[in-house]
Amino acid sequence: MAGDLLAFWHQEVVELAPLSSGQLRRVRAVLARMRQEVFEGQYRELALSQQGPVEDLDQILAVARAKSGNYSVTWPLVLGSTLASADPAVPAALHRYAVPLGEAFQLRDDLLGVFSDPEVSGKPVGDDLREGKPTALLALAWRSADPDQRRVLRAHVGRRDASGADIAECQAVLIALGVPDRIETMIDERYERAVEALEQAPATGPARTTLRRLAAQLAYRDN
Repeated sequence: MAGDLLAFWHQEVVELAPLSSGQLRRVRAVLARMRQEVFEGQYRELALSQQGPVEDLDQILAVARAKSGNYSVTWPLVLGSTLASADPAVPAALHRYAVPLGEAFQLRDDLLGVFSDPEVSGKPVGDDLREGKPTALLALAWRSADPDQRRVLRAHVGRRDASGADIAECQAVLIALGVPDRIETMIDERYERAVEALEQAPATGPARTTLRRLAAQLAYRDN
């Protein structure tokens, strides 16, 4: 209910904003696409969650882009440039910058959900594992785990009542498989792609500096 109420409010804010008819039309189009992708990403994540262990990393990343990366990073930037009535080349350039950054943002979120310090991140560690959420960490783990490691993961992943000791066992398996380091490498690659796209974007010096700083904050945050 709270989510529905916020959805109505956000629509009201848009409709009452002091925008020209052209701006309003373009903003509506951006928001419509964003909402569609979020719903698609949520549906795909729920569908994957019902399949048991998911090893297909491409599917996981597609969900990450649609469900969180795009609405957290990509579409807000496109929306801002749309409101500013920027040249059409600007939203396209921001899209190329933001897509890999959105993936990096979600990969970092996955890591924090399993390995962060709750006092720093504010996230209850292990909840992604208890929910059995299909993440890149688990996809990499399922693809690499030996039979004993798979038994540990099957015993605890997706169990709402998994204890702290159970979660620690899963963490030990992920570390033994080198999963956190592999995720860090994936984040580095996406950060570099975002920065490269930014360097090619038609942006002013201050805008480029701010967006580079934003990229580092999103990819390498600790909360």
